[in-house]
Amino acid sequence: MNMKNSKLKLALCAIFILALFLRLIVVFNQEESKKIPILDAKGYDILAVNILSGNGFSKAMEGSTIPTSYRTPLYPLFLTGVYYIFGHSYMAVKVMQAILSALVCIVIYFIVTIIYNEKRIGILSSLLTAIYVPFISWTPYYGTPAYLLSENLYMPRVVFAILALIIFIKNEKILFGILTGI
Repeated sequence: MNMKNSKLKLALCAIFILALFLRLIVVFNQEESKKIPILDAKGYDILAVNILSGNGFSKAMEGSTIPTSYRTPLYPLFLTGVYYIFGHSYMAVKVMQAILSALVCIVIYFIVTIIYNEKRIGILSSLLTAIYVPFISWTPYYGTPAYLLSENLYMPRVVFAILALIIFIKNEKILFGILTGI
């Protein structure tokens, strides 16, 4: 391994750790009144709990559960997976979302580096994404990991799809075209 590669890996690790640290600060210092899901977050939580309980993609209605298609399935399935592994833990979900959000910063590096063919611009873009307040903050509108909202899964999916598309266009590797479509 040459010196440039190890410096690059060290820089990307440092950016990931910084991004994760900033997001976890928000997660662990969230106001007590905002720790319990409400509105959309509660709806996702209910769907996940019902799936895990064997009631399928359903909502509670007058003491029973009824099937619903009101929400898209991917985020409730993500919650179901986290609940299955860690139990019904909002904190586990928020930590997983913080990890995904920090990974977005690293994927941004690869996207920008491929587009501009310049690693320094990729590092700067990754660092700016890591410290960009709306991706970290307590406001739920940009997918902060402190809330159980689908944006927390949407953002990583979008950046991975963009990366796959760019690799497909540059290298014409069919696998990346398929990944983009998925």
